[in-house]
Amino acid sequence: MNTRNVSDVVITITRTKLSGNHSLSLGDKDDMAKLMASLLPATKQTINRTFTGHKDYEEVKDSFLMPTLPLGVYLIKIETPKKNIKPEYAFYYVSDLYVMSELQPKKKARYVVVNVVDGQPVADVKVQATYPNYYGKTPIVKKLVTNKNGEVIFDSERTTPDIYVFTNKDKAFEETQLEGSYDYDKVNYDKMVTQVFADRGIYRPGQTVHASVIAYQNTKQDYKTKAASEQTFDMVLKDANYKEIGRKSVTTDRFGTAAADFNLPTSGLTGSFSIYADFGTKGSKRFQVDEYKRPTFDVNFDEYKEKYVVGDSIKLIGRAKSFAGVPVQGAKVHYVVTRSISYWSRFYEGSEEVNEQDVVTDDKGEFVVTVPFVLSDKAKKELKSGKGYRSLFL
Repeated sequence: MNTRNVSDVVITITRTKLSGNHSLSLGDKDDMAKLMASLLPATKQTINRTFTGHKDYEEVKDSFLMPTLPLGVYLIKIETPKKNIKPEYAFYYVSDLYVMSELQPKKKARYVVVNVVDGQPVADVKVQATYPNYYGKTPIVKKLVTNKNGEVIFDSERTTPDIYVFTNKDKAFEETQLEGSYDYDKVNYDKMVTQVFADRGIYRPGQTVHASVIAYQNTKQDYKTKAASEQTFDMVLKDANYKEIGRKSVTTDRFGTAAADFNLPTSGLTGSFSIYADFGTKGSKRFQVDEYKRPTFDVNFDEYKEKYVVGDSIKLIGRAKSFAGVPVQGAKVHYVVTRSISYWSRFYEGSEEVNEQDVVTDDKGEFVVTVPFVLSDKAKKELKSGKGYRSLFL
């Protein structure tokens, strides 16, 4: 859990009447009403967290131990005493069941249900596979019961199924999408693969990049993957002009992993740098090097609730506040309003600036942005003629 400029957090955990294959969405108003009606108030538990001694802009990372809970689907509500901060919600599933899939040829899908405590297979578990269909057609639903080895094998359909497993006592497993079959292809699978990772996505000049690499061998026979241990090769650092500025020799351990640290130049070119492994598929990782500063304020816009049509110009109220909640007064604001025209196929023909201005925040830290809803000449012609596939503009 991450917080900022918050001193107290209340976490409420309440069991619901839902099963793990419910379709309710936390972002939907009607679904939230159904969810609240499914709560069992007598099961409510509360956890209080207090954060002190932190600066207003500082992000605090926290964790907490969940109480031991009976099987079921729970709703977690996280809120603060601050009225301007909306509560956050999340589902929490408590189940003794876990399902794994194994890729099978010939359009077969194998799923195995195990107990989450000891990892042993569970027999007589109902497994429901729901395959989404195209063009609004009814999904294909298949049901089987696990054997003594906790497994079932389905004949796969064209789409990836949602898998739900349950027993008479345990219906809280979260329905999840799991692929279970594959087709052979002609791609060369016999190759040494390298993947490179960095500890961050952006650095300042002079900072240290902690890079790591994993190497493994793919073999077409049985489609197996094996860690490439005791392999020695170079990891290479390149700047934004693809010029080599650093090279380190590494040797993989028995897990196929290795690591190296690179010190970035303290001056010179910034931009998009990269580190690649000079071995196998030459995996690489890109990251930014910039002189950046941590933000000291935040900008938000009030929700616009009035109706508007093409040809109108609306005014949005923006608010600039420090992380301590103090209005940022007399600050210069430069804004650009861009119009992008869209088709039903979601193809965008490009964008065009329709308004650009400089404004200054007032004593309340507020400023006004004018958004003109003006169509392009091409869009006007299409609307007038009734032809074309234009649906809207953003």
